[in-house]
Amino acid sequence: MTLHPLPVIVDLDGTLTPVDTLHELAIASINKAPAPAILTLVRLPFNKPLQKRHLAALAPDYPASLPWSSSVAVWLESNRSEQVILCTASAQEVALRVASLHGGFSEALGSDGATNLKGPSKADRLVSRFGRRGFSYVGNSWADVPVWSAAARAVVVSNDQELIAKAREVCPYVEVLAPEPRNRWVDFVRALRPHQWVKNLLVFLPFLASHSFERGDLLLSTVVAFAVFCLLASASYLVNDLLDLHADRLHPVKRLRPIAAGALDALAAAGMSAMLASAALAFAAVQSPALLMVALAYLFLATAYSRWLKRIAFLDVGLLAGLYTSRLWAGSAATEIWPSPWLSGFSLALFVSLALCKRFVEYRRLGSAGETNPSRGYTTVQLSAIRRIGIFAHFSAVGVLAAYLSSQNVVELYGRPLMLVPAPLVVAFWGFRVWRLAAQGRVDEDPVIFALRDRVSWLCLGALASIFIAALG
Repeated sequence: MTLHPLPVIVDLDGTLTPVDTLHELAIASINKAPAPAILTLVRLPFNKPLQKRHLAALAPDYPASLPWSSSVAVWLESNRSEQVILCTASAQEVALRVASLHGGFSEALGSDGATNLKGPSKADRLVSRFGRRGFSYVGNSWADVPVWSAAARAVVVSNDQELIAKAREVCPYVEVLAPEPRNRWVDFVRALRPHQWVKNLLVFLPFLASHSFERGDLLLSTVVAFAVFCLLASASYLVNDLLDLHADRLHPVKRLRPIAAGALDALAAAGMSAMLASAALAFAAVQSPALLMVALAYLFLATAYSRWLKRIAFLDVGLLAGLYTSRLWAGSAATEIWPSPWLSGFSLALFVSLALCKRFVEYRRLGSAGETNPSRGYTTVQLSAIRRIGIFAHFSAVGVLAAYLSSQNVVELYGRPLMLVPAPLVVAFWGFRVWRLAAQGRVDEDPVIFALRDRVSWLCLGALASIFIAALG
């Protein structure tokens, strides 16, 4: 293959990678040093090149990984040149890190603290070095039009027909690279993880356990609590994905999440997370002060988990179980029907088992012994311990349920309490089956999501519902 006769200049944001590195750098800086990062962002509009360098200094390990545009990668492979230069408005330090990360560039140019290397400034820099019509330029936005005006060849990474027409107007030779097709609305909904909202059905347990089925006001209050926790859960998932960006991009499955894949902008995700959390707290405050307190506690614990505590082995499992349990307390706060010690004990033991199963499956995927996830505190050599503790926790939940069936509460609530005897057997069978399939590699990363797709799990749920309904008499 003959080399391309002209230097090839490649833009970064939206071109080489679908992400906006400044937005991700801002999030990474806030994660590393919140106060200095926020102060720098406030100053950003007044001196962009200087503040970009300050942000780069606050997050010296960004980016450690990035998604690449497949169409640009293929084009660069087919149009090799002795000089392939990354030229971006990002800070010079970020440009150098990206060039080193990608490995296909002979040089990297970025904003140097005095000049924001974008639009006319970028065009002037390239013309002064290579001359007018002395280079090819790969870009994606209207800010690149001045550069294409000076280039011998314009490569437009966009489906914007107006932008393509403008490039053809200012440059003698134009190529169009269609970016990977994405449905932004689908990506946005995926980032909210609505399939995880099924966990929020736990808020209905206090209402169901109280047998107050004739109280429509209590049902309505529970529905409000369910909506509050759906909003809070999605807000927390967005924050978690932002803080776990690097680890997710190295993960065989999580790298496909919208933020990690570059399908959803980091700044937009942060803004949406704040909006969802604010709406949830507003609804909770209108419903009851108790529900607001539970919602605030959940938000605090979820943030602490994402920011710090998920890196501490086994403590993270306890916190996950606590987050599950908070949904139970949300249902109680909304209805003022507080869970019995039996329900609390059963739920906590079951949630610990599910959290451990989630970790077990995640680390089983990593492969070789000793391999570790950079965002967690476990290694694969701990798999057997995680499994043993998880199975013990599940059968502890079964034990609590069996003990509950012999309590006075059951006699008072159920007309035919003996009909409840098979319930612990069903729960034991389901848990044993989930852990057996997890050991065989047949469970997804989240056992709750696995259960939603598993026919046998639905049969077990139906059997439990039938048992409790029959026991009502």
